[in-house]
Amino acid sequence: MIFTLTLNPSIDYYMDIDSVSEGNVNRSRAEKFVFGGKGINVSRMLSNLGVKSTAAAVAGGFTGRALVDGVRAEGIDIIHIPAKGNTRINVKLSKTNTELNGAGVCADNNTAGLIKEAFSGAAKGDIVVMSGSLCRGIAADFYADLVSELSKKGVLCVVDADGEALERAVHAEPFLIKPNHIELGRLLSEDISDEQDAAIAVRSLINAGVKNVLVSMGGKGAVFANADHEIYMPAPAVRAVNTVGAGDCMLAGFIYAFINNMPYRDCLKFAVSCGSAAVGTGHCPDAEAVYSLFK
Repeated sequence: MIFTLTLNPSIDYYMDIDSVSEGNVNRSRAEKFVFGGKGINVSRMLSNLGVKSTAAAVAGGFTGRALVDGVRAEGIDIIHIPAKGNTRINVKLSKTNTELNGAGVCADNNTAGLIKEAFSGAAKGDIVVMSGSLCRGIAADFYADLVSELSKKGVLCVVDADGEALERAVHAEPFLIKPNHIELGRLLSEDISDEQDAAIAVRSLINAGVKNVLVSMGGKGAVFANADHEIYMPAPAVRAVNTVGAGDCMLAGFIYAFINNMPYRDCLKFAVSCGSAAVGTGHCPDAEAVYSLFK
C-alpha cells in the first residue's frame, strides 16, 4: 500500500493573464482551479499510472471541504485530517511568473495525533510519502518523528521537503529523500550547479544513513544515488508549458518503477520521463505521455 501526506495543501487558482498593473483592476481571460499539494500530486500521478494510493491531507474550512471533495471526485482515496482555519488558495498568474500563496490552516494540539493515526495501518513494505511544507502549528521535527515511528514497523518512508523539516528528517534515516538541486544546496550549504556537484553532495547524505537520494535538476535531468549506485539521467527536450508539480510527478514515477521491480537506472529514467511529461503537458500527465518519453 502507498500513502501520501500533505500537511499544507492548497486550491491553486490559475488566472490566464499577460501582465499585472499594480493599483489597477486586472482581468484574466480564463481561470481554472486545481486541487493541489505535493502529496496529492504524487497520488494523482500514481493514479494516472494505474496505481492506487491513499492521500492524507490536513484541511480546514469550506476550502478544505472543497479540496477533499475534489480529490475524491478524481477517484483518489483521501483521509481528511481537520484543522483550524481555511485551506489556502494559491493564485498563480500565467505568463507573469507571479504567485500569491495563502498561509493555510493551523494545527492544534490534536492534529499531530490524528496525522499519525491516519498511518496506523501502514505495515512492513508499505510506502509513506511525506511531501511539502509544514502547516502552522506542526513542529519542524514532525517528519523526522514520523519517519522514526514508521521505520520501526518496516515502512519505507519517503520525504520531499525543504529547510529544517528536511534537515531533521535526514537524521531519522528515511528510505528516500527527493530534494531538488536548490534544496539540496540549502541542506548542505553548498552550490549545486550540475550533476557532478549533485553526485558529490548526495554521497554525504548516504554516509549519514539515508538509504536513497533522488535529486531533481529541472531541465538538466536528475541524479540518483544509494550505497551501490550513482546514476545521472539527462532530461529529454520538451517545450515547457508549466513546471508546477513536475517534481512530484517525478517522485511518483520513481515509486511506480520501484514497486514494479525495475532496475534503478530504469527507475530514474521513468522518473525523469514523468517529470518531463508534466512540464511538456502543463499538468499531471497520462501514462501514454510518460511512456512515449520513456521509450
